[in-house]
Amino acid sequence: MAGVEVSREEVGADTVFEATTDRESPVRASVLLYAVLLEACFVAAAELTAEPTATMLRWLAAMGAIPLILLWAVVLVRLIGRGAVRLTVTAEGLKAYGHVYPHKTIRDLALYAPGSPRPLFVTRVEPVTSRQHRAELELAGGAVALDAAGPGKKSSRPLGYRLVMHRRNHQPAIVLVHGLTLAGGETLLAGLAAELRKHSVPAA
Repeated sequence: MAGVEVSREEVGADTVFEATTDRESPVRASVLLYAVLLEACFVAAAELTAEPTATMLRWLAAMGAIPLILLWAVVLVRLIGRGAVRLTVTAEGLKAYGHVYPHKTIRDLALYAPGSPRPLFVTRVEPVTSRQHRAELELAGGAVALDAAGPGKKSSRPLGYRLVMHRRNHQPAIVLVHGLTLAGGETLLAGLAAELRKHSVPAA
């Protein structure tokens, strides 16, 4: 099963959060190996069989080779695409995907359940009250009920949670990480919000 591992590292004056996704390809390698063996059997049988059966087997092998190559390409693309999302909190702002978002533009962070338009939890980056702080501690400890995912949503799904950064002045929201588990999303949300709050600039 796929999952996301969240780590935190102090690099000088910056704090780096890294979410490493371990995604399993929908096409298992064992299935592809069996397909390759079947393809080889067609080729070998064509060499050992007289015409016109041999020609028919070669055509079957040729037609089977095309989807097999495409499936291998899908697996290779997914393996190359797997990696880590790095979120770096610096004095200037939050660095994500090669872009720095200034602290003065960041309003809050939100964790969304799979397929839900409503956030499961929202934490403001600005200084919070003691009640809000306790709620964040409950979130970090996994004490938030999945029922908050919204009516009619399948809250039992372990994957697909996404961390979203909302910005001030009606600027578009940014999806920082998607494909999170609930536990990974909780950890990343609470930790990243705490670091951003240290640099928070009050709204004008």
